[in-house]
Amino acid sequence: MGTPIRESKDEQFLHRLEQLVKAHLEEEDFGVNELAGAAGYSRSQLHRKVKSLLGHSASVFIRRVRLTEALEMLKHDEATTSEIAYRVGFHSPSYFHRCFHRYYGMTPGAFKESYLSNPDMTLPNSEGIRVKPTGSSKNREVPKFLLRPATWIAVAAAVIIGLVIFRLSPLQEAALPGQPSIAVLPFSNMGNNENTRFFADGMMDDLLHRLSKVSDIRVISRTSSEVYRNRGDHSLSEIADELGVQYIVEGSVQRYDNQARINIKLIDASKDQTIWSRNYDRRITDLFAVQSEIALNIATEVHQLLTDVQAASLQGQQTENLKAFEMYSLGTFELKKRTGAGYVRALNYFQEAINEDPTYGKAYTGLAETYFLMGLENEIENERARNLAVSLAEKALESDPGLAEAKTLLAAIYGFMDKNWTLADRTFEESIRINPNLSQSYMYHANLKWILGDTLKARQQMNKALELDPLSYTVRYHSARLYFQNGQMDLALQESERCREILPEHGWSHWLSFKVHTLEHRQQEALRSFKTFGELSGEFHPVKADSAFAAAGTNGLLQLRIKRCQNIIEQAECYAMLSQDDKALNLLQTGLETGVLPPDLAGNYHFSAYKNRTDFRNILRDLQLPPSTLQP
Repeated sequence: MGTPIRESKDEQFLHRLEQLVKAHLEEEDFGVNELAGAAGYSRSQLHRKVKSLLGHSASVFIRRVRLTEALEMLKHDEATTSEIAYRVGFHSPSYFHRCFHRYYGMTPGAFKESYLSNPDMTLPNSEGIRVKPTGSSKNREVPKFLLRPATWIAVAAAVIIGLVIFRLSPLQEAALPGQPSIAVLPFSNMGNNENTRFFADGMMDDLLHRLSKVSDIRVISRTSSEVYRNRGDHSLSEIADELGVQYIVEGSVQRYDNQARINIKLIDASKDQTIWSRNYDRRITDLFAVQSEIALNIATEVHQLLTDVQAASLQGQQTENLKAFEMYSLGTFELKKRTGAGYVRALNYFQEAINEDPTYGKAYTGLAETYFLMGLENEIENERARNLAVSLAEKALESDPGLAEAKTLLAAIYGFMDKNWTLADRTFEESIRINPNLSQSYMYHANLKWILGDTLKARQQMNKALELDPLSYTVRYHSARLYFQNGQMDLALQESERCREILPEHGWSHWLSFKVHTLEHRQQEALRSFKTFGELSGEFHPVKADSAFAAAGTNGLLQLRIKRCQNIIEQAECYAMLSQDDKALNLLQTGLETGVLPPDLAGNYHFSAYKNRTDFRNILRDLQLPPSTLQP
């Protein structure tokens, strides 16, 4: 009988850490502090020991354990990639996709499909978690990563969705001369109670809400700031460059019993200098006074001359009920998951918040948005969802007329669902006046302006949305579509490439790139984009695309998409690209009769040649589009 191999003390140490992470795998908030406490070390001790053994930080160690477990779940086809993301403790599927792609060299979806068809496949670029060899530091192994780049959201949806996403080189308009610009990074949870995470997120959200109402300060949207929840090796100056801001706010929250310890720093990233810092040790019941004080201090530091009205808006309270505040934070967390179960939990949390404080406007807005999204995703009947969303948004504005989020939701419903174009336009403008830092307002207003035929204003509003939310896939994709519809193919392609940097797992930017390459007669580039889209969407295997292309070039690819696609508009677009105009128009007529045509049909680039055709103009008229869109 052979002698059993004994683990070294270092290996035992790492194995124990790995087991601790696995025991808390679904707890997104289980980070370095929590691991250190469970292992009996201080944070600094744990960091030094892991660094000496592996050459990287404890936070990287935790992330790799999570990714290793995700890989096993994908192999066994246990759930969708989005579900697995939450099961292994990632705060969003998009962040999980990014980390997986960087570590293993392919997206989770691509790995799952490849592995299920070929279980013997290998991942030559993956690196296990292991102790570095002893001996000279020159021989130590350093982990290496392969860094490779990887629902069309109809205007009719007009859904207030922000995806938590990734890094890119943003295309931004410059801020006004002398205008302060600021990003609030997610607050760190320094406690062992996982509910502190939601408490900390609620404080971050509240601070953003207060600062964003000051028109003279440009505040980056939470969607983009969320990218840096686990910022890794990114310096503050790098983050500031990517977000296009001068100031960064960092914070940490520790909650214990009825007390809270809050640390806030305001940093001038251009100088790498902390210009304001404060620790607060307060009772939980004093939380709301602390929030007002923090917002006022930060705004005063970056913008010296606040008006009385601005100061008052910074100090106003949405609620003074702690339980309502906590329930709202939990509801927001569930809503961002965009799943059926998440919607149900969000409804319950928002309703609990309202039960605790019937005047809590943001809770009404959260409830309204949840119903609206459920209607659009057929979780409940569409008209019922619309009516509930309108009623709740109006209640939110009764509680707080300054809630721009509720105004934006109403404007989207008025325009894209009710087709009351004048009321929608006016309501978007009111929302922007109330809060000039809400990126969704600009994005959806841009789409409305496009429908109304004001292409210049549409681009201006979309650029403003990009300035406020440069790392949002949703905003980038809408921007790319706007360029495409306006015939600006090079810019559409550039923006589509930025979308892929943000979210390589999403296929629609590849579909847009395919259309651009096809229209510009770049056949090989079109084929590559088409194959990637098919792989990510699951509509067809790349081999099918190769076969169709070999038989008839890009025309063969378009025919393949028509056969596999279930969307009438996209099928019609393919027929238009094939110059089969009668088939395209027949499909549009079918779409009109079934109620699936989007309101931006008149501005669709593919159908611009049909403007003089009576049958197309009749379709536009039956869509109740504004008169300006009916002109040839």
